Amino acid sequence: MNDLELELERLGDRLQLAARLDLERPRTIGRRRWRIVVRRRAVVLAAAALVLLTAAGVGIGGSLLKTPKQEEQGLLDASATFAGTLPACTEVAARSFHCTLATKPTGLVVVGSYRGAKMPSVDSNRRVDGGCVATSDDGREWQCFLGDLAVKQGIVDADVLGQTIAEPAHG
Repeated sequence: MNDLELELERLGDRLQLAARLDLERPRTIGRRRWRIVVRRRAVVLAAAALVLLTAAGVGIGGSLLKTPKQEEQGLLDASATFAGTLPACTEVAARSFHCTLATKPTGLVVVGSYRGAKMPSVDSNRRVDGGCVATSDDGREWQCFLGDLAVKQGIVDADVLGQTIAEPAHG
C-alpha cells in the first residue's frame, strides 16, 4: 500500500467511527449539542479528505479525474501513435472516454485491423494514468480508461500506473 492508500484507509476508519458514535449517541447530551459535535467532526473529516486528495494530485486528482480535453492531450503526449491524429474525446463515465481520431494512427504499424491495439495515456506530468484500446478496424475509434479501470480492462499493468514515460517522437 502506498501513503495515499494508507491515509484514505485511516480516513475511512475515522468516518466509520464517527458514524458509530452518532448512532450510539449518549442520552446525556442534548440533541442540538450532539448535532453540532457530529457536524464539526464531519467538517473536519471532509477537510482532511480534501487535503489528502489535493496533496495526491497525481494519484487521484490528477490521474482519475480528467476532462475530455485533458484526455485528448494525454493521448498525444503518451505515444507517437497519436501524433497528428487530432483526437476528440467525450466522457462516457467519470473515468472513461470514447475518443475518435480525425486520421488513422501514425506511429503504429498494424497489418490488418487495429481493433484491440492498446496504448497508454498520461497526465500533465507525463505519468501513465490509464490507457486506451482501439475499438475499430481502421484505428480511429478508441475506448480509454483511467487508473484501475485501465488495469481491469487489461490495457496497462498496475505497475505501469504512475510511471513517467519519455516524450514520444512526434514525426
